[in-house]
Amino acid sequence: MTIVIDEVAICHRNKIISVSFSPDGRQLASGSGDATVRLWDLNTQTPLHICRGHKDSVICVAWSPDGKHLVSGGKAGEIFSWDPQTGKQLGRPLAAHKGWISSISWEPVHLNAPCRHFVSVGEDGDARIWDVVLRKCVICLSGHRAGVTCVKWGGDGNIYTGSKDGTIKVWETSQGKLIRELKGHGNRINSLSLSTDYVLRTGAFDHTSKQYSSAEEMKKVALERYNKMKGSGPELLVSGSDDWTMFLWEPSVGKLPKTRMTGHQQLVMQACFSPDGRWIASASCDKSVKLWNGTTGKFIATFRGHVRDVYQISWSADSRLLLSGSADSTLKVWDVRSQKLKEDLPGHSDCVFATDWSPDGEKAASGGADGVLKLWMG
Repeated sequence: MTIVIDEVAICHRNKIISVSFSPDGRQLASGSGDATVRLWDLNTQTPLHICRGHKDSVICVAWSPDGKHLVSGGKAGEIFSWDPQTGKQLGRPLAAHKGWISSISWEPVHLNAPCRHFVSVGEDGDARIWDVVLRKCVICLSGHRAGVTCVKWGGDGNIYTGSKDGTIKVWETSQGKLIRELKGHGNRINSLSLSTDYVLRTGAFDHTSKQYSSAEEMKKVALERYNKMKGSGPELLVSGSDDWTMFLWEPSVGKLPKTRMTGHQQLVMQACFSPDGRWIASASCDKSVKLWNGTTGKFIATFRGHVRDVYQISWSADSRLLLSGSADSTLKVWDVRSQKLKEDLPGHSDCVFATDWSPDGEKAASGGADGVLKLWMG
């Protein structure tokens, strides 16, 4: 991969905490400690819009799977909705959380099109389902005994929340009732990933970048893609924790884990399924990235090369390459088939906090403590 951007043109005034490509891969959003969200033109590699309104750091940014909405959650507890085409703020901030927003996940487009619902979780221990059209919270999911760190809205309609209390809760979304609690971790949950994450994120969009004229067509295509990806079995969920372990779950089937995955010697910062669901990759403060079988959870390989904590990982669309970002200021690209380092990507001057690989597979982005956003081409 090669660096293609002008560093001077793309600096935030503070650390970059989150980066995310749009579902069709045409736009990129970044959230920063400078309290702004920036939308980038991927053709010119320049800022398209600077979105102001947050009072403090922007912790997370999330695109709706139909690409029509971008929402951002901040340290001050508010959520903003932005028009991705103009960068303009849509309505008032959504304020109900009593602590910072940790994570946001949208309702899959194959369940509801056009997209209008998303779920946010925060330090106050609550999960809230929002209607972006009505601009209000429609359901509050309460029950965790500590802050909620991560959330996923699954393809079967259930919501999964992971918390500092060490538990994962499974919720139905029509009334917000708790379906079951998944216990096993001995410390906070840092990461949740579903085996269907890639198709849930991209909805009806694929590598052809086809655009759709109606929500109905988009919903139909998204459902076909989801069913093909899911197959006959249930969605799988992997969780990563401060207790150095991961668990593989079948959360729609029962509350017992399918397997416990051990081997890391420090906190597991992130665990995520490959787009094809065949693999799970994990990033840890033990300076390593590990590869696991996505169906059984069996250990496959350890990727070593970073010299400090590994914070985040992102998969290429074809599930062949893995990008890792570290406190050592570098990114590394790993080849899954050869299980070796493919590219060493220096360039940041400080910790790399955020990475993402575009759904079309053509580019990757990284951001970190130096406030610089870098775009890398495959």
